[in-house]
Amino acid sequence: SSFIAPRRSPRRSPQLFVGPSYPMVVVSAPGKVLLAGGYLILDRPHTGTVLALDARFFSAVEMRPPAAAALPGEVEVSVASPQFGELRHYVYSSGPAGEDASLRPTAGTAAQPPNRYVEVPLLYAITAARALAAAAAPAGSEPVPPPPPLALEVTLAADNGFYSHIAELRARGLPLTAESLASLPPLLRPAAGDNGDVAKTGLGSSATLVTSLVAALLHTLGAISLPEPGGPPAAAAAQPKSHEREERELAMLHALAQVCHCAAQGKVGSGFDVCAATFGSHRYCRFSPATIQPLLGLAEGAAPPPALLLGAIGSAGRAPALDHEAEPFQLPPGVEVMMADVCCGAHTPSMVKSIQRWRGEDGAAKGLWSRYASQSARLQASLRRLAALHGRYVADGRAAQWLEALARLGVPEGERGRGLSRGVRGTLCACLLQAGWRPRSGSSRRRSTDASSRRRSTRCATRRSSSARSSAPSLRRRACLWSQPRRPGCSTRRCSSAAC
Repeated sequence: SSFIAPRRSPRRSPQLFVGPSYPMVVVSAPGKVLLAGGYLILDRPHTGTVLALDARFFSAVEMRPPAAAALPGEVEVSVASPQFGELRHYVYSSGPAGEDASLRPTAGTAAQPPNRYVEVPLLYAITAARALAAAAAPAGSEPVPPPPPLALEVTLAADNGFYSHIAELRARGLPLTAESLASLPPLLRPAAGDNGDVAKTGLGSSATLVTSLVAALLHTLGAISLPEPGGPPAAAAAQPKSHEREERELAMLHALAQVCHCAAQGKVGSGFDVCAATFGSHRYCRFSPATIQPLLGLAEGAAPPPALLLGAIGSAGRAPALDHEAEPFQLPPGVEVMMADVCCGAHTPSMVKSIQRWRGEDGAAKGLWSRYASQSARLQASLRRLAALHGRYVADGRAAQWLEALARLGVPEGERGRGLSRGVRGTLCACLLQAGWRPRSGSSRRRSTDASSRRRSTRCATRRSSSARSSAPSLRRRACLWSQPRRPGCSTRRCSSAAC
């Protein structure tokens, strides 16, 4: 999940985040993949299983002395994105409690196209920090004085996984493999396509940008205190932060990031990408759009009223208004998700509109949608049972036997009949065989001597390891059928004809 590292550079990128003696906060947020629940997750009470990935977006915030001409209440903000060769400058101003806030681009930045995913978090996060400070003041105390002027330097960077680098691999003469991608220098500048747009891989770069930037700003301005990756700092060791406070601050961060992301998009999305960027892998049920809808009725570029903003994100004595559900989830050892770069983008809002239009116009859509929802729920339940099964193996001191048990997909006594579905079993077994798992010698498995079976094994060798030939024949046939074309007119599920 998100982490903060004071005065240190993000991993593998020391050239981007070096600075003088001023404190720097670096926050990263992970990308996501929706493993199950696509499009269903847009409607409550459907759920989706979301996995956080190792691709991360980094936001670094460093305090600087303000210019001599800066006025009380002003914050000078510079935002650098070395990967895109961009540098923007803004001036934020507001009253002591965040009232009458505004974010103005300077003369040079005003000529550039606006970037809502940067400008909205700047405006909302600084306003929220001042509103929270004012709300925390004791009742009956003196009015909050205007805050002193401040300058912030923001640097943004993203792992290579958020963008397509197929053109870079081809230019270097490298094969299109995961190993080649990992060998590229970190934080490469993304290549633009023929239309000038950068090809993304769909891992949630906008959500991770917004979440990491909001977190870095709130932590720098003292509104929240994020945990460090190496444990609490020495200064805070004497006064460890309570678990309740940490959960409350993460919930506040999540709510503000959701508000900022929706405001930047101009619509209320499902929010699973922001939730994964904040909390990591989980099973998600979206929040009711009405909880933040009032903030989306503001004019473009207008600052949120502090009272309305605190009502949505919560404060020290009040929980956020979001009613989402996020149940932690983790794939057990031996199960991996590998992402493939298909070298083309997808415009999610237009795809969502197409699905909604189909659901409203096609008479058969209701029944198909219901069956799809049922199968998605079964898949998610199977994954949770798999994780629970691994937990029992660990609790029983049998962790070393887990991979073997996973490949067999055997179910302990008393649990038979409640295991995974056949489709999930076949998928997981094939993935394990591809990853190099070897069954124990002496186990009761048969070798197939059928010539057509050997031909099928050769054709699908790219999807599994050679050890698959010693696995159960039913699994071998299922794995082969994934990649093997059939002759026209053949309807046999396990056809052994040479033409198939």
